[in-house]
Amino acid sequence: MIKLFLLNTVIIITILLCTVLVRIKELLERDRILQQLKGNFEKAQQYMKKQADKHRRDVQLQIGELVLVKLQPYRQQSVALRKNQKLGIRYFGPFEVLTKVGEVAYKLKLSDHAKIHPVFHISQLKPFKGVPQDQYMSLPLTMSDIGPITGAMEILQARTIIKGSQKVHQVLVQWNQQPISEVTWEDAASLQQKFPLFNL
Repeated sequence: MIKLFLLNTVIIITILLCTVLVRIKELLERDRILQQLKGNFEKAQQYMKKQADKHRRDVQLQIGELVLVKLQPYRQQSVALRKNQKLGIRYFGPFEVLTKVGEVAYKLKLSDHAKIHPVFHISQLKPFKGVPQDQYMSLPLTMSDIGPITGAMEILQARTIIKGSQKVHQVLVQWNQQPISEVTWEDAASLQQKFPLFNL
């Protein structure tokens, strides 16, 4: 009876030891896999940082230097549906740098009629190269929630279209200082909301 008890105890202890050894082996394998994953993630992060840094530039501007300002001219894409947006004018200027504001912003000497804030992040500025003659494109008079408004506008035509099941009144707008080829169809209601003082 005692021998049988001892034998059962030895068998149970052996089974427990084998189970513990298997668990230890599994834990060691898991730790090895986690270390390998961590190493792979670090390599991937370093590679992505290296690729991203290729497109970054460290630009320091001097006071008095001329720069171009990158702004997206006003477009109502939901109505205009232009296919050549990326070919439009993006840079305005040149303008003179007055002061450096913080580490990455500069205050520019804008034209007197401009109603936008004169401080721009360095990512929106590009050093001007060449002899400054006339401005590439004068700065917009004001900004809206979707970008700069390039001054006054003129209504050329009006039309009514069907959007879904509703009739929508639209106007053909020529923005100030834009060629006739750059006219856009805008929803009259949305235009009136953005420019309440303008008589449509």
